Amino acid sequence: MTDYKTGNPQPPGYQAPLGLGYGFSTEYSSPQGSGHPAPPSYSSLQNQGQTNSSTLIWSSNVVAPAPMSMNSMEPPPPDYTARALIVMLCCCMPLGLCAVMKASESKRALARGDMQTARTHADSARQLTIMGLVAGIGTMIVSAAIMAVYFVLILSSMNTDD
Repeated sequence: MTDYKTGNPQPPGYQAPLGLGYGFSTEYSSPQGSGHPAPPSYSSLQNQGQTNSSTLIWSSNVVAPAPMSMNSMEPPPPDYTARALIVMLCCCMPLGLCAVMKASESKRALARGDMQTARTHADSARQLTIMGLVAGIGTMIVSAAIMAVYFVLILSSMNTDD
């Protein structure tokens, strides 16, 4: 057939691919042996209820993910690693070290996507840094008071000897 405007021949019509169209064979061999019936062949599905053998029935199932609301996304817990390191080096080493370990566990849980565990460990790290800071400042105040009393006593004893 030729195009009446240009006189060029028209391209051939669409021909259905043989088999499944992906190079697979339509023959079925049961792995369990001959005791199981074969599924309906591709050609029987193709010609089911149709007189034209070149028409194919293609079916596809599309599954869309459930919509997510933006309110369900929680912000990640804060990172207390720097605060824990400062407490460990300057205030109270045992509590600061425990806080660094909890902050590290919080980071690992966040990397896994476990928000609840990350938040729990971050809260523990925050509490340990606060306790370490209070313990360190308390120790410094008590130490300063003891030193002040000691020096006052030494100075008073030195002044009485004259």
